[in-house]
Amino acid sequence: MTYLKGAYEALERAISEAQHVLLLTDQRPDGDTFGSSLAFAEFLRGCGKRVTHFATTPPLPEFAFLPGIETCTSDAAVLDDPSIDLVMSFDSSREEVILPLVKGSAPLAVVDHHASNTCFGDINVVDASATSTCEVVYNALVHWGAVCTPDMAKCLVTGLVTDTRAFSNSVANLRAFAMGTELLLKGGKMTPAIGQVIQATSVAKLRLWGCVFSRLRFIPHLGLAVTAVLQSDFNDASGASEDDIAEISDYLGASLDVRVILLIKERHDGIKVSVRSHGVDLLPLVKAFGGGGHPNAGGFFLPGARLAQRGGQLVVE
Repeated sequence: MTYLKGAYEALERAISEAQHVLLLTDQRPDGDTFGSSLAFAEFLRGCGKRVTHFATTPPLPEFAFLPGIETCTSDAAVLDDPSIDLVMSFDSSREEVILPLVKGSAPLAVVDHHASNTCFGDINVVDASATSTCEVVYNALVHWGAVCTPDMAKCLVTGLVTDTRAFSNSVANLRAFAMGTELLLKGGKMTPAIGQVIQATSVAKLRLWGCVFSRLRFIPHLGLAVTAVLQSDFNDASGASEDDIAEISDYLGASLDVRVILLIKERHDGIKVSVRSHGVDLLPLVKAFGGGGHPNAGGFFLPGARLAQRGGQLVVE
């Protein structure tokens, strides 16, 4: 991307001057988060750099197939290493999560594709038109003429598959297919990404989804579908976790012939709302509630709000 040329060059200079690079991921990292950061870690090591990869949340078992995942640590003590001279965050637009992790005076480079990213880094490689942060990383590597190894390709294709839902959602464009083809030629494998990240399931997860689908309601004249996840659902679906609801919005978005999907999630400290849309830019609405994301996918949090039964219907109070 021509308009990112300056950012690519600034990041290239920062990398050339650095010796020890700290990579950061947001809370609840997904296939795109780990795919982009692990691929970049491989690139940095190939440049002779020391790399520390800090995962705010430990990797889930389904990411075990990713090359280099074992190098991630959730030990916050690594953040205080005085030898760190460059910090990079991946796939996060939430400065309130990333900035507290940056210690000392090392510059921060933000690599992301979320439209809600405010470019809070010293260097910002942010492309809201990209399908994924893995695409942002891939474009940077191409711009620099860097070699994409088979392990890097495996990581990058995982992020691409994750954020396009295996090329099935609205962000899967011609660039995504072209990038996927190139990564396959370089040694990337789609089968593990689809099997472990997209299709992986459990009995507990299916029970949880059953609870959520039982509340699905349609408002045809608005082209709207809405459903909710209650705290009690996790008791009914013993063994299920918060991670098991992460894909519901994407699944409904790919399955239902509606314009907007709302998934309301009850938490102990408030209500989290995930939105998906087809042809409707919901980003202004999401931002108005302090959230972020993309025009067709985002979310926000309502602290202190709760779900209550009114006339047989669930309402947000």
